[in-house]
Amino acid sequence: MENTPKQRPLIGIVINEPDLDFYSKALYHVQKELFAHNADAAIFNTLLTQADQVDVENTIFSLIEPDLLDGMLVFGYTIKNEKAAAEIRRIIDHSNIPAVYIESEAEGLDSVMFDNDECTDKIVRHLTEWHHVKDVCFVSGPKDSVFHERVLKSFRKALAEQGIDLTDDRVFYGVDWISDYSSIADDIIDHGIPEAIVCCSDFTAAGLVGALFEKGLEIPEDVIVTGYSRNEPFASDYVNITSIERRPETMAVEAVRKLFAKIKGEEYVPEDKKPCCVLRKGITCGCERINYAELSRAAMDNMVSNRRSGFDSYYNDMSETLVNADSLDEYLWRIDWYTRYLGDFESFWLCINDGILHVPGDKLTDFSETVSIAYSRQNGKGAVPGGAIFNRHELLPAIFGERDKPCAYIFNCLHFRHVNYGYTVLSYGDSGAFFDKHYVMWLRYAAIAMEKQRRRILYNDSVSDDQIRDPLTGLLNIKGYKKVMTQKCGSFDRPDMLMRIISVDVENLRGINSAYGYSEGDRVLQRLATVLSISAGDDDICVRVSGDEFFICGLMEAAVPVDDVPVDLERNLEAFNSSSTMDFGVHFYTSRVTAPLTSVEILDSLPYEANYQRTMAKDNHNKKRMNIADGKVRQPVDGYDEEERKLVAKILNDDLLTYHFQPIVSAKSGEIVAYEALMRYEGGVKISPITILNHAAAMGRLDDVERHTMYNLFRFVHEHKEDMSDKQLYINSIPSCTLPEKDFEELCTTYSDIVSKIVIEFTEETEASKEQLEIVLDRRKRYGFSIAIDDYGTGYSNISNLLTFMPNCIKIDRSLIMNIHEDKRRQHFVKNIIDYARDNHFKVLAEGVEKIEELRMLTGMGIDLIQGYFTARPAPEPIKSIRTDIKEQIRECNRVNENFRIKKTYFAGGEDELSLISLDFDDYTEVFVSEGDCVLKGSEGYSSHLYIKIKDGLDCRLKLDGVHLSGENNEACIIVGKGSRLTLEITGTVELGGPISVPAGAWIDVVGDGTLIMRSGTTQSYGIGSDPLSEFGVIGVHLGGKLDITIDGEYCIGIGGGFASANSRIDVGSANINIRLAGKHLLCIGSIESDVPVTVKNSELMMSTHCVTGMGIGSTKGKLTAVIENSRLIYDASGDNISCINSPGGAHSTVKLRDTSLNFHMLGKNLIGMGSAQGILSIDAENCGFDIYGEGANAIGIGGMSSESKISLKKCVGDIRFSSSHGQVLCGAEGMVTLEDCDIRTGVNT
Repeated sequence: MENTPKQRPLIGIVINEPDLDFYSKALYHVQKELFAHNADAAIFNTLLTQADQVDVENTIFSLIEPDLLDGMLVFGYTIKNEKAAAEIRRIIDHSNIPAVYIESEAEGLDSVMFDNDECTDKIVRHLTEWHHVKDVCFVSGPKDSVFHERVLKSFRKALAEQGIDLTDDRVFYGVDWISDYSSIADDIIDHGIPEAIVCCSDFTAAGLVGALFEKGLEIPEDVIVTGYSRNEPFASDYVNITSIERRPETMAVEAVRKLFAKIKGEEYVPEDKKPCCVLRKGITCGCERINYAELSRAAMDNMVSNRRSGFDSYYNDMSETLVNADSLDEYLWRIDWYTRYLGDFESFWLCINDGILHVPGDKLTDFSETVSIAYSRQNGKGAVPGGAIFNRHELLPAIFGERDKPCAYIFNCLHFRHVNYGYTVLSYGDSGAFFDKHYVMWLRYAAIAMEKQRRRILYNDSVSDDQIRDPLTGLLNIKGYKKVMTQKCGSFDRPDMLMRIISVDVENLRGINSAYGYSEGDRVLQRLATVLSISAGDDDICVRVSGDEFFICGLMEAAVPVDDVPVDLERNLEAFNSSSTMDFGVHFYTSRVTAPLTSVEILDSLPYEANYQRTMAKDNHNKKRMNIADGKVRQPVDGYDEEERKLVAKILNDDLLTYHFQPIVSAKSGEIVAYEALMRYEGGVKISPITILNHAAAMGRLDDVERHTMYNLFRFVHEHKEDMSDKQLYINSIPSCTLPEKDFEELCTTYSDIVSKIVIEFTEETEASKEQLEIVLDRRKRYGFSIAIDDYGTGYSNISNLLTFMPNCIKIDRSLIMNIHEDKRRQHFVKNIIDYARDNHFKVLAEGVEKIEELRMLTGMGIDLIQGYFTARPAPEPIKSIRTDIKEQIRECNRVNENFRIKKTYFAGGEDELSLISLDFDDYTEVFVSEGDCVLKGSEGYSSHLYIKIKDGLDCRLKLDGVHLSGENNEACIIVGKGSRLTLEITGTVELGGPISVPAGAWIDVVGDGTLIMRSGTTQSYGIGSDPLSEFGVIGVHLGGKLDITIDGEYCIGIGGGFASANSRIDVGSANINIRLAGKHLLCIGSIESDVPVTVKNSELMMSTHCVTGMGIGSTKGKLTAVIENSRLIYDASGDNISCINSPGGAHSTVKLRDTSLNFHMLGKNLIGMGSAQGILSIDAENCGFDIYGEGANAIGIGGMSSESKISLKKCVGDIRFSSSHGQVLCGAEGMVTLEDCDIRTGVNT
């Protein structure tokens, strides 16, 4: 030990399925005793897995390094696999490391056994001394189980001591954890029903009780049943079976102390043992009753808490989120997020095998010699990568670092079926804690997602290998050229060597393809590839750059630059036509360039220089030919930037085109439905797309632009199809340069899963022949992509083309959209296009929308889609959504019906009465109250999409008589203007399908004798006030009739809002108010973020919340000032965190109650009637009646934990009762709770 680099001894612990309750407790005590000896622990454990994967799971034991360990503790009974058990024993024998076996005996080694005799004696004594049992039978596990035979032996011994002989005919064997016990029950009955049945486990006892009951026997009236090993394999405290709870502390401590005696060479001296078990009396012997409180709490936790939080929650999306990661780094950072399910741990490391993600195969079971820490979390911070590469025989470098305390390190194999990725190391420091049963699934989720990453990487590796060669000619492509030449060149600091490139280009390949077909063009390219291969030197490589461009590359000594390749190539090219059977001749252009091998940049610069020289030769040849044809000297063509053209050649050769994405948005909802991909170049030199196209055209390389664009963007959609969802991608195409049929078929076959999401639009820049357009139409029919006509209204985009193409979409050019709201001619032309499109079932997209006025005009005309700077600029990555305020503007501009009804406003003021049906008949979409009072009358059974707006700063009265407003898209049915004062009178039955918006600075008072019914159901819903993210004004409800609010959503507020302004308040005084909320986070009356005064007088207020977090009246983060007088409050709620009147924020809140009846019924986890568990809330109640009942784990009737909270009750009566493990009826600091003349009956679990 003295020679190791460790600060303290390191003890290895070997165990299988340590998440079982008994062994988890045993490990806790083992760790604590090791820490008391100032020793670290390395726990090598295996988890429950499928039988065919046991071998890879057991590879964790191959990490055991006896040279690093000072001793070993082996839970031998848990190691069921004979091969693994033998390997562990071999490691111990060959290293002579001190070792102690726990719960199993090992020849020649010390062992510690659990004392079953003490446990069985307690059960037998209870049966004989308390229940006077003399006739017993025993139900055991499998006959060949060592554990069950030991238990049976102990029971026989204990029974014999009490004068009872357990004969073989009174012993029945089952399977224990898994079995149908009906046959055993029949055997017991056939042999005579005993006075008591003793079972080998609680699981067996539970199964047998059920079977006996089905046979007509009552427990314990007809027969007593007892179990054994309570809470095993997993904790189940609510099962009321008379049993023994085994406690492993004595066994664990003895094992550690015996081991350290061996390490130190001392004799082990046993100490006095603590009791190793506790008798738990239950209902199956008649000593206890059914514990309904425990059962109900367990059921509630299962129904509410576990379903809404924690690893077992329905909302646990760990598996989907990890699998959905687009990269290894993203996967590892998502792992970091989900370590929250591992409990209060200190450190975590994910160590992966070297290169495992790049190794194909489905059976890779061993650890590599070196491993890397891909991810770690230490001191509360995650890191990717998490550390350096190290030799796996070191286990984990952190174990040997400087620490001021001992720690335990838990090692597990991370594998997907038979693929071993490496191992995880989890540490709970010196707490003695251990992972629970969820860790099995946690690791499985992590492994499944890791396999997805591996398969993605392997696929990319495979594609990468395939992509270094051109599939048509078999020559290297640019990627292959760089890879091979990088290997050949080695160090690029070699000025004594030259790199030589001979560039070759086929003249007018497009003409050959057009005249003779693409197959003939392919033959030319294949023959040329053969010629190049024959001509090249022994160490040269031949490369197809793209389309019709090739080159030969090689190295030469600068001192002796002898090169026969150009001569051989020229000779072979001249012979190309003479030896050909083709009906046409082919002309070639060549160039040769060299440069010293002094920088890696030569791999890029030299091919571009060769391309440039060859292009110049081609241009000069063409100019000369044209001059000869004219019979005179022609004027030179317009000049061009040579460096710019070289750059474009580089871009096309190396596929350096990039793309920005501009969203295409629904003109109805504001949601993104597609993107247009816009070509860009992101290099250091700025060059526009049109310049790229012009140079490409001049060099005869528009085909390359088309090819790169199609392949790049099809691949992009494929790789982002989950993010793209059902959205389409519009791709600009050059109709005269469509891909050859073979290439296009390959493209659509490779990416067949996303072809339906592609929209190919034809640019105005290049006009296509009739034959080329027919090819496009035929391909659309066969492969299923869509077609869009771009720049409609200019160039060749006209009605005849619409009739020819019948496109899926036409894009109206920006020139027609710009300022369309000011130009009647543009409006007329665009409206005709939209009407024509609708009649012929294709969509219309407005390009270049930049102003809200343009949007209003277009939505009124019924435009389908919009695109432009108004919604979003092009971006390097597709945005997920446009800005919320822009989306809201689109919706506001789009108040039209299914027949594309244009928004129409009725300006009301001073009329006697408005008819809802008449307004709809005249196609009005809104009523704008601009002056005076207004009356709106509905008709029974008639519902309208109208909504009502009150002018800013107006003081008016609005009377609704029998009105039903549907609230389209759950938007506000009534919007009170800023600074307005609205008296809303309700007559008859008024129904609103959306909320009443009362923004900051506005005022509303709801009055009248009618019934107001409000319904809403969105993610963030409210009734009267504002949504959870906005401010509300002054709200009064003084309705003589009834107010009924029902809301369903994730975040819901009945009356109030998210934020309160300085003058905000809520004043309730109605005979009948019913607020029913359902969702996740709910508040019936109050504010979420701000201070709020609430007054409730002369009211009957019924509130209901069913949620995760629910509150009746209060403020979640602000100060509550509530006055409730002469009222009746009824609150019915269920959820995790429930409170009727509460203010958990830091400010001192107050509640004043006078002459009020309070009836609360709450079911949940954490309950509060009136008060605050975290905040400061003082309650002053007088002449009040309480009927408060709750069931939950933690409950407070009235009061709170703060020493500043004051509770004063005077002349109050009623009942406050809870069924709770931690319940307090009145809670407050000493001297802060006063009761005067009160008669309040209280009870907890009574």
